[in-house]
Amino acid sequence: MNVISTGLVRQIGLDMHSLSEIGFRGLTMRTADHRETLLEHWVWLNVGVEGVWRSIRCFVAPELVTLSGEIGYLGLIIGIPWLWSVNVIIAMRDSKILVGDPSQGEANSRSYRSGACLL
Repeated sequence: MNVISTGLVRQIGLDMHSLSEIGFRGLTMRTADHRETLLEHWVWLNVGVEGVWRSIRCFVAPELVTLSGEIGYLGLIIGIPWLWSVNVIIAMRDSKILVGDPSQGEANSRSYRSGACLL
C-alpha cells in the first residue's frame, strides 16, 4: 500500500481523484494505533530512485493534527506495489538496497550503502 499525506499532495501540486469514482467508496485502512481511517482520495505520483522511475498510485491520508498541533505534515509511505515494480532486493546484512528491473532494461546494480541501519 502506498500512502501520501494531504500536506505533501498540496506541496507538490498533485491532482486528487475520488476513490468513490472508481468503486472504492468507504475504503478504510487500519493504522498502527489500531484506529480505522477512512480513505477518500488517491493520486498518481512519479517516484524516482537512482534513475529508476515509476508512476504509482497512492492513497491520500486524511489530514491529521500532529502532537505539537501542526496540520499538514509531509509524509510518504511507499509499499509493496513500488517495491515489486522496481524489483527491490534488500540485503540486510550488507545494509544494501538494490533497485532496478533487468526485464525492463534496468541494471539491478544501483545500490545504497550506509553505515546506518535500514529502517
